[in-house]
Amino acid sequence: MEWVEGIIPHCLYLGQHPPLRHHLKGVQLHPHNITGLTDQFIKSVGICDTQPAPPACSSIEDPRSYRFNMSSGCPHRWSYFNHHCFVYVPRSMSWGQAERNCKSMGGHLASVHSSNEYRYIQHLTSDHDYMETWIGGTYEYEEKVWLWSDGSSFHYTHWCPGEPSGGNQNCLQINYTPSKCWDDLRCDLHRPSVCAKKISTLLG
Repeated sequence: MEWVEGIIPHCLYLGQHPPLRHHLKGVQLHPHNITGLTDQFIKSVGICDTQPAPPACSSIEDPRSYRFNMSSGCPHRWSYFNHHCFVYVPRSMSWGQAERNCKSMGGHLASVHSSNEYRYIQHLTSDHDYMETWIGGTYEYEEKVWLWSDGSSFHYTHWCPGEPSGGNQNCLQINYTPSKCWDDLRCDLHRPSVCAKKISTLLG
């Protein structure tokens, strides 16, 4: 089953507490709050399986939230900047979980290639209480270089003074200290995140 907009949702939970999911021919629904869906619809598609919800999936209150924003080419709740779509993910996860969550939505943790792009990503986090946020920078220990998880060139940086400090801190968080600069951090610590994907990924 596909939405009229042509997007197959990866994880759609109707409700704020999704302990279980039902697979309805490709659509995952919270069993306790399926607002807006009729019994006739549910019977017509049938329930195939019930299993615990994957930890990387975010709660989305309404399946219509995955529509395209036709003016920008981005899905609803994503925003456009410089041929990419961005979304802030408030759920706190480790860097690896956050990257897998972004990949499940067709993207990666955001990479940054200019001061304008960094200011835009900072703007996405500005309405949230917890400012320190994962993006896609990760340290390749053997090569001793920082890389972006999307494979793009790591040429722009905005490190805080004295950073990166090394050790076992191999993942990049933004908005560190009042200067809102970059800091390397242990990858197993939990932070919200920003995902990004190219417009060509959506249209092609």
